Amino acid sequence: MKPSATFLLIAAIACLAACSKPTDVKQSEAYPDIYPDYADVTVPYNIAPLHFFVRNNPSAIEVLLQDGEKSVRIKGRDQFRISVDRWRQLLYEAKGRSISVEVKARFDGEWISYKAFRWQISEQKIDPFITYRLIEPGYEVWNHIRLCERNITSFSERIFADNKLADRACMNCHIPTNQNPQLSFFHIRGPKGGTILNRNGSLRRFDLRMPKTNLTPTYGSLHPDGRYGIFSANAVIPAFHTQTQTMLEVYDQSSELAIVDFDEAKIIPQPIAGASSDHQIFPTFPTFSPDGSRIYFCAAEALPLPDSIRSMRYLLCAISFDSAAGTLGSRLDTILDLRADSLSISFPRISPDGRFLLYCTSAYGTFPIWHRETDLRMLDLQTGAAPDISLANSTYSDTWHSWSSDSRWIVFASKRDDGLYGKPYFCHIDANGNASKPFVLPQRNPRFYHHTLKSFNIPEFMRSRLLFSASDLF
Repeated sequence: MKPSATFLLIAAIACLAACSKPTDVKQSEAYPDIYPDYADVTVPYNIAPLHFFVRNNPSAIEVLLQDGEKSVRIKGRDQFRISVDRWRQLLYEAKGRSISVEVKARFDGEWISYKAFRWQISEQKIDPFITYRLIEPGYEVWNHIRLCERNITSFSERIFADNKLADRACMNCHIPTNQNPQLSFFHIRGPKGGTILNRNGSLRRFDLRMPKTNLTPTYGSLHPDGRYGIFSANAVIPAFHTQTQTMLEVYDQSSELAIVDFDEAKIIPQPIAGASSDHQIFPTFPTFSPDGSRIYFCAAEALPLPDSIRSMRYLLCAISFDSAAGTLGSRLDTILDLRADSLSISFPRISPDGRFLLYCTSAYGTFPIWHRETDLRMLDLQTGAAPDISLANSTYSDTWHSWSSDSRWIVFASKRDDGLYGKPYFCHIDANGNASKPFVLPQRNPRFYHHTLKSFNIPEFMRSRLLFSASDLF
């Protein structure tokens, strides 16, 4: 009697499985060469699967995930990929512990077993959403910009604003308040432009301009109660270098602070204490403290530009805010001055618990994204100490950061892979402010970042989804 077709198929599958099983495996003392580099990272238990591929084109791989007596074995040609459901169960059961990851790969018919690395599974989950701007990385092209929302517990992405609907106008960053998706804003430039305020999913467009200079708001932050915003209005000037490492410089020809009263739809200039006509100060990057009682911002003494750009370094300052009157205080405090170290400060952001202030340093100026040397630094606002976050930094620019709502995770834009394309990287911040090794936003296809021609710009955490979409804007 002839065997059935089903029996033959089962036999063939069994034969293939037996043939592909690693035998005569050569042990290596090196770690596997994988991308993205997910070796020895701390991850939240609710993150999307850390898909990766093994470099140098193996003909087969086998990945063993082991948590104590439990193990999961994944086979593939050169990629580790796992279903979201299986991954979630694995990480949920392992939270508070670490998972051993052992990779075997076959090259030219020979199997190699690499040194195992570990994934530390944090018991502290991460905010499930981030927003970011997708934009070409070059300074000369920005005709297609999208603001996107990504569920980082899965691979779901949604476009909530597209500048194709606004005559290709430049579209600036989306900034939520205390990771609250129901209180946020972003700017659109051009004829259909303005500041778009989102309060509880209700959108309102404001055409705000400084009374004397006609400048529009640039960088800013919303007060937690949603009525007021603090903005700097900057006259931004680009300049080009002949050096290959620093192609572009962006500097402020002038800048000023303003309070925006969204209930009254008006902008109120706020002179900085200590500034005068013969001693001008350029303020920028203002942000409210989580409780709204103080405003932190960067400021530099005005110098003749662009000739003095390499001498222009920004300090970190703070001033009180009266939410009843909507006014700044009279006393200006200098929080950090790193001019003695030849460093300029930018992008101050405070953890939601009010404990830590995260900021960027660069050699000079106020546009660190084009400075290769830009690093992240931390200040403990309770003790004045500087926690060690050196693991978060790389040899390329690490900029624009956002805190998770529990103050235990940060996301920031890093060009560490190639010096050109920014990507969102996450790292864990412990109770003392120390940072773990960062990991890049997981993608369904681990080769995604090799194929995309967009930079991920201005990543921001959110506790839940936005309540509006692109169709609501125009």
